[in-house]
Amino acid sequence: MPFIKQRLRLLIMTKTKMNKYILAEKRGRRAENLARFYLMLKGFRILNTRYKTKVGEIDIIAKRFKTVHFIEVKARNSIDACKHSVSEKSKERIKRAASLWLQTAIKKQHLSQNYSLKFDLIAIVPRRFPAHIMDAWR
Repeated sequence: MPFIKQRLRLLIMTKTKMNKYILAEKRGRRAENLARFYLMLKGFRILNTRYKTKVGEIDIIAKRFKTVHFIEVKARNSIDACKHSVSEKSKERIKRAASLWLQTAIKKQHLSQNYSLKFDLIAIVPRRFPAHIMDAWR
């Protein structure tokens, strides 16, 4: 059903709005791919990407040692702009989605009860390495 709603939204949009939407979507996917590659180089195991629920979305879910990281990826012109682009409302949505993911992961036994959680931010800035801000919020 969400796929149909997304397609209808695209049909309704004007051509210029649609071009901006498509460019933003491509930029976001490219940033997430770069972030995943960067995390794998740092020794993280990617558990899930683009996890969507009715309550929110998580860009990347990764694990390193006994810590599960819920990561928001932002592509902006500066690291400060990335930090400020994550609002309190979006932080709450990510927390609710993380709670749902944890419930299903424990039920499916992908994850034991012994772990810690972190909410991270990866800032993708032009002509620089990705900046991984660990434990960006709680």
